Amino acid sequence: MAKDPSDVSAPDQENADEGVVLADSSVISALSAQGREHFNDVAKDHLNSPLVWALLAEGALLTGSESSDMAAYSYASTGVFLGRQLLEEAGWEPGDTLLWQHLPNQGLIRAMRARAQAARRLGAEEESTQLWADLEELCPDLPQ
Repeated sequence: MAKDPSDVSAPDQENADEGVVLADSSVISALSAQGREHFNDVAKDHLNSPLVWALLAEGALLTGSESSDMAAYSYASTGVFLGRQLLEEAGWEPGDTLLWQHLPNQGLIRAMRARAQAARRLGAEEESTQLWADLEELCPDLPQ
């Protein structure tokens, strides 16, 4: 029987191809139910969600100013930090994958991508390159 992709209770150790699934689904439900116009309310209720910080970072990157890029870097760094905590709690070990196809994983993945983009814009090429390499290793189904 196939595993329900919305089940974020624990990684499926029987099928390593499924990778680790982070426990970050309540914010997805809240964002879906509340909509864009209530993003700040949802964000305040889910400050520990990497997805919230990734979305803030992506929004700042759209502005295109240096100060917005710095804000994006800060937002994304928070998302990456929180996502790494969730990885640890989920039992992730080096070499395990984190698949994009699992919605709860997208917060960390998007935060890493936003941080890499912000780092590049701010002139931190080495950090950006390392983040992209980490993303490619961590997330084999990363969309381009």
